Amino acid sequence: MPCWKSLAAASALTAAIYAVLAFLSAYHTLDTPKQYRPILLVVALYLLAFGPYWWAWKAAARAGWRRSLVVWVIGTSVLWRAILLPTPPFQEIDLYRYAWDGAVVVAGVDPYRFPPKEIVDEINAQRAGLIDRVEGDRGRLVSLATSESPEYEKILRTIHFSELPSPYPPVSQAVFAWVAATSPLASVSGQLFWLKLGLVVFDVATLLVLLWLLRLTGLGPGHAVAYGWCPLVVKEIANSGHLDSIAVFFATAAVALAVRGLRAKPTGDLRWVGGSGAVLGLGVGAKLFPIVIAPVLAIVWWRRSGWRAAVVGGAAILVTAAATLAPMLLRGDSPPETPAATGETVMLPPPPDADLQSETTRDKTAGLAAFLSRWEINDLLFAAVAENLRPQDHRPPERTPWFAVTPDSVSGAIVGGWRDALSAVVPAAATLDDRAAAFLLARAITLVACGAIVLACGWRASRPGADAQALPRAAFFALAWFWLLAPTQNPWYWCWAAPLLPFARQRAWAVLAACAMLYYVRFWLTYHCPSPGVFGTRYDGDYFFYFVVPWIEFGPWLLLLAGETAWRSRTIKPRASASAADV
Repeated sequence: MPCWKSLAAASALTAAIYAVLAFLSAYHTLDTPKQYRPILLVVALYLLAFGPYWWAWKAAARAGWRRSLVVWVIGTSVLWRAILLPTPPFQEIDLYRYAWDGAVVVAGVDPYRFPPKEIVDEINAQRAGLIDRVEGDRGRLVSLATSESPEYEKILRTIHFSELPSPYPPVSQAVFAWVAATSPLASVSGQLFWLKLGLVVFDVATLLVLLWLLRLTGLGPGHAVAYGWCPLVVKEIANSGHLDSIAVFFATAAVALAVRGLRAKPTGDLRWVGGSGAVLGLGVGAKLFPIVIAPVLAIVWWRRSGWRAAVVGGAAILVTAAATLAPMLLRGDSPPETPAATGETVMLPPPPDADLQSETTRDKTAGLAAFLSRWEINDLLFAAVAENLRPQDHRPPERTPWFAVTPDSVSGAIVGGWRDALSAVVPAAATLDDRAAAFLLARAITLVACGAIVLACGWRASRPGADAQALPRAAFFALAWFWLLAPTQNPWYWCWAAPLLPFARQRAWAVLAACAMLYYVRFWLTYHCPSPGVFGTRYDGDYFFYFVVPWIEFGPWLLLLAGETAWRSRTIKPRASASAADV
């Protein structure tokens, strides 16, 4: 029987915390001066919400399958999202790009064709009388933002990194367009609300899929609290409105379908396998990260269902992903209707000592390319590799990472050799500077490490006699380590692995979401610490975040994970049915 007193107490405390957060949302709108935003208080409240979250997960996980518990999990999870849904995003403005992209698609224009900055420049030039009105798609977008739907002009002018075209894949663009086409024409805040509501629909659908997956694998519905109540997930989707909920839904559904297929009769295997692969392909078409799960599924299908299943499933993934990504990737450059606006091509967000080069952006995949080749933020493991490959002698002490210990002569030789080897295959690589070459080398090293982990997870899940939880557990570790080794560790990326958290066997993984919330201290440091000397270091607020905060954020957690792993390997015999909340 569920411990309803504990669950009621945890629910009441969580509701109170989110109510206070909703009240405070009025103090962190875009119109609020940055220095007056209660950033530390908001972060502290989200961290406080992890207390009742862990309490509720532990209490609910002990109960079996009861309809009342399922209703409670769904009802409370929806309530937390409903409280934060009307609130303005906390320190995030990605929603403005989503809203503009959706309007562009509804207007019949390719969202990868015109960077928002070009349209803003066009509007400014026309109002200054410098140019006449232009026709074509560019003129259609100018008209959309100035006369047809004037609220879109504010949205357009709020988009960050507007010199780059949209980096978001077509399936996500379809969702943006669906919301733009079906929601009532409203104010900017109203449009953001409807867009967040559409993303929350996918979020709640993920919770329902998780409940089905828990039933397939023999775990109780109380384990769904791991996702439904997670403060990080609630904040990043219901409040900040990140599009990741779309791909997370498809990735989780693909795993659930694959698990169901392993239980089916041999005549039904290929139908479940093909469905799982197609759904995963849609996830890749929404955001690229679900491709990490593909090797895990392929190995499991091959070793447990035969080579035909692996071929069918792999083909379904490739065909569906290729079909959905084609509108974005198979385009290349296109001639502009008028001379292109000139803007800065930068890493998102710009790293320390970024060499910002002014150039004309016409490649429609430039936004995605920037993400794959330059994005670096909030990383620990990747930064430890990359900064020890970059020569540091040209950087002043206040911009030099304290953990870069490789002599410049060694790092220079390594990077130079890598650049020469790479340029033999890709001639353009010969023009890379040391920083860019070191980034790509670090990318290669961490991707090889991640690939080895993914393959090992798939092999372990496909062993004879593996239990029903082996596949979702392997998918969880593949996604989790992909995030931990990535150069971009935005906290909302943890939502990728969050639905599969009940299948992890170590409690350290349940703590990681709370650690990731420390990312938001970044904004307080930037606003309040513009000068070097933060907390006795040689860094200002920005560089303190780059070089110190990730070590506080993830360093102790990595030690906790290592210690728990060593302790369990010596004192606890692994149980097939163990989960993070059982330990």
